[in-house]
Amino acid sequence: MMYPRLRLAVNLLRDDGVCFISIDDHEVHNLRKLCDEVFGEENFIGQLIWKNATDNNPTQVAVEHEYILCYAKSKVQAAPVWKTKVSAVKDLLIQVGEELNERYRDGEELQAAYSEWFRNNRSQLWPLDRYRYIDKGGVYTGSQSVHNPGREGYRYDIIHPVTKQPCVQPLLGYRFPEATMAEMIEKGKILFGEDHTKIVEIKLYAKEYEEKLSSIIELDGRLGSYDLKSYFGDKPVFSNPKPVQLLERLLSFILEEDDLVLDFFSGSATLAEAVMKLNNMDNRNRRYICVQLPENLDVTITTADQKAKAIIQNAIAFLTSIGKPHYLTEIGKERIRRAGAKLLERQGDQIELGEEEKAPLDIGFKVFKLDSSNLKTWDGTPVSEENVQMIFRADEQHDPPGEARPFGSGCGL
Repeated sequence: MMYPRLRLAVNLLRDDGVCFISIDDHEVHNLRKLCDEVFGEENFIGQLIWKNATDNNPTQVAVEHEYILCYAKSKVQAAPVWKTKVSAVKDLLIQVGEELNERYRDGEELQAAYSEWFRNNRSQLWPLDRYRYIDKGGVYTGSQSVHNPGREGYRYDIIHPVTKQPCVQPLLGYRFPEATMAEMIEKGKILFGEDHTKIVEIKLYAKEYEEKLSSIIELDGRLGSYDLKSYFGDKPVFSNPKPVQLLERLLSFILEEDDLVLDFFSGSATLAEAVMKLNNMDNRNRRYICVQLPENLDVTITTADQKAKAIIQNAIAFLTSIGKPHYLTEIGKERIRRAGAKLLERQGDQIELGEEEKAPLDIGFKVFKLDSSNLKTWDGTPVSEENVQMIFRADEQHDPPGEARPFGSGCGL
């Protein structure tokens, strides 16, 4: 099942494109070998560990994670550094800093008010849970990145403003020349400790924060189900959907303004919502293509186990209630419609609250089905309408009002 899709993926990728593949413990070793053959070992970028569950069952090893493999079409042409400015926590800290600065003019009162807010909310501020200070420039933290990593750096004295003694130097010296450091001190970008026995730090504001893509991601896997509940109600209509936050996080590191992302296993269309959310966040025009076989739920339910059967029954009941045929693809399409409408509503609320007006978010999408082909399946049977399920059934009348443009890049989860 994976091999032909990966062969297709590497051909569809742009020269600087990358592919992310989600997999669990059982097949990660086989997938790694498969990708080494298709993409080439030299194009392996990394293996992410997604800690997505807490297993309280008494077992030999409690498995609480999955893997996400990342390969490039050409590693030498892919972007050498991945960082993102997209962060909901960052935006929150910037907003809190602006609000408190409007209310408090005195520096001590400003810090006291922020310290109280920080204590009450610190547990929810990861990965910015070290940003405990505030001044007129906003919320900030001290970064210990003045030291030179790996080899001997610059050596000079920095005089502590209170003790008038030279501050302790980093083990391998400073990473900046003395003139650069003097300029940073003059601009108030350097933080001193209580005395000269502490190494100086760089003042790093929340608005300057850029996150790196860590090899370990901690995100509750149940969030995917909560995402769908907001559109379809409390009864689950899809098994193990990916959280929107997971895809938002990954895509924010790699997608440029007008990039395209392709999802070979669209499922509940989480990718579509993630791309639309990113576009709404920074007013860009990223596009997506979602591919999904239109699994007939009336047929699937006859061979499903008890747990899956209950979820499929919920999906069938929901599709019946909105007058749609009982196909898996209909769940994805309806999710895109509802997520898009919710984002447009949020955009309107943001404008009413006085935020900067953005270009109207394009939530339109087109739906296509697979046509006949002269390609042969693996067993040599000619491909036709009779033996190949449609990918997305043409259903233009259900597109949102206005011009519907296809969203369609690299290969996604």
